Amino acid sequence: MANAPSPDQSAVGNRLLDSLPPNILNDLRSRFETVTLAISETILAPGKKAEYAFFPTSGMVSIVAVMADGAMVEIGLVGNEGMLGISAMFPYLTG
Repeated sequence: MANAPSPDQSAVGNRLLDSLPPNILNDLRSRFETVTLAISETILAPGKKAEYAFFPTSGMVSIVAVMADGAMVEIGLVGNEGMLGISAMFPYLTG
């Protein structure tokens, strides 16, 4: 079960972030930036290292694969329960 925000901490809206202990979430807040994404906007391109990690707070992000003939197929969805762009976090994860 996720930790409920303390009275001095408001929820972010992303369940993954909101499940963090309050002291860790508060330490991370200074690195957050809210962005509004347009429908069909590409936020991560194949073969490119992610510069940012995305933690959706509303809507859904579709993960698509481009087939050899150019057709696209949806291979995943991420909503407010997850994140995208974990490679952007590698410097923090490896110390």
